Amino acid sequence: MRNYLGLGFLILLASAAAAVLGPWIFLAILAAGIFWFLVEIPLIGIIALLLGIIAGQIIRLPIGGGTIVASDLILFAVIFAWIFKKLIKREPFFISNPINFPLMILDVIMALSLVWALVILPRGEVISGSLYFFRFLAYQMIFFLAQTSIKNIKQTKQIFFIVLGSGAILSILGFIQLIIFPDFSSMTPAGWDPHIGRLLSTWFDPNLLGGLFAFSALLIIAQMLLEKIKTWHIASLSIFVAALLLTFSRSSLVAFIFGFFVIIILTIKRSWWMLGLGIGILIIAFLASPRIQERVEGILTIDVTAQKRVESWSNIITLSRGNPLFGTGFNTLRYVQFEEGLITNSEEHSAGGSDSSFLTILATTGIFGLLAFLWLWFSSLFVSWKLFINKENNFNSALGLGIIGGMASLFVHSQFVNSLLYPHMLVIVWMLLGVAAWISGTELRSKNQVSRGEKSNSTTLNT
Repeated sequence: MRNYLGLGFLILLASAAAAVLGPWIFLAILAAGIFWFLVEIPLIGIIALLLGIIAGQIIRLPIGGGTIVASDLILFAVIFAWIFKKLIKREPFFISNPINFPLMILDVIMALSLVWALVILPRGEVISGSLYFFRFLAYQMIFFLAQTSIKNIKQTKQIFFIVLGSGAILSILGFIQLIIFPDFSSMTPAGWDPHIGRLLSTWFDPNLLGGLFAFSALLIIAQMLLEKIKTWHIASLSIFVAALLLTFSRSSLVAFIFGFFVIIILTIKRSWWMLGLGIGILIIAFLASPRIQERVEGILTIDVTAQKRVESWSNIITLSRGNPLFGTGFNTLRYVQFEEGLITNSEEHSAGGSDSSFLTILATTGIFGLLAFLWLWFSSLFVSWKLFINKENNFNSALGLGIIGGMASLFVHSQFVNSLLYPHMLVIVWMLLGVAAWISGTELRSKNQVSRGEKSNSTTLNT
């Protein structure tokens, strides 16, 4: 309460300064106040990061041949405040968990790939490509921010609900967009695909957005299976499933179905009713929507979109054969593809990657990078699995199950869309993995303390 009163005082002080000294003083005092609050109350930074993904692609600023969005600006402020706090208070930057080491190895390999890229590409292109590497590093910091900022189990639940809330807001904004701006063809000159009648929300991409809705729906399904079903479960699941269907994204729907069956298999003794409900909803949606029928038929007949995706995979595999060990350099794909004549416009938003996160990593960082990338995500599954099998806390177990299902869906989704390298998706993934790492670490420390206590008591009795 004292911190919020302090914020009110700062706003009053800034307003008074603006009236007397001008608007720049107001902005300076307000910025100092916000920075102080980011340092003192990490949860505010987490909320700000999720507000950034709600802003999506609405705010885009050109920089160094690329662009930064609102979530980038918020991220840099939040991470700077977090690092400042850790240095001042001499607190650790991370807690021990199985994800840290493979993440570090992946970062080293990405950096080495950029060094190698200096041999095969112009320096300017490598420097431009390295900007995304530093951006990728910055988004990783969310994982460490989350795991070191949580103080108690109540905050893990708060973060979980804030994550779901941000997804629900994106869904609602998508419903509004679908009503007032269903035709996106006018955005083609700006480099966006001409989607018509598809839910895009503020991300401007139904496939990436559909991946988020699938992930969010799976988190709720896991909660419904392991905890008492509540009204908010039903309401939020209905919103996410409706939004997912309205993206008309085949990759997202396939990914959701895969993640759904992973959850069902892991909870087979109690999930028969959910399996029947899920199949029933999918059948009804298929029969009720000619657009969904058309999209599904496109999978079987390989329509134009599917053909382009197959061509993208083929192109990236061809590029990876030329530099199999270290790749062409992380995030240099747009330049290499353009020079090889595989794309005609290097300024398109999709030119920087391929229709597969794993193939993108293979082409840009080589086989070593791909192995490290796989190691990283399997380590995340291991952390989530440990959370799931610990039945002492239903919420924690459901969170682990939901992350397992969500990550399984993203593994499938990222074979068709570059979702595992998409910054807005990484905000959600890193934040939830940070929560899972904190819970797992807390449970391990509690068990160790109990074990040491039992040994101490045993020694005392023996003496």
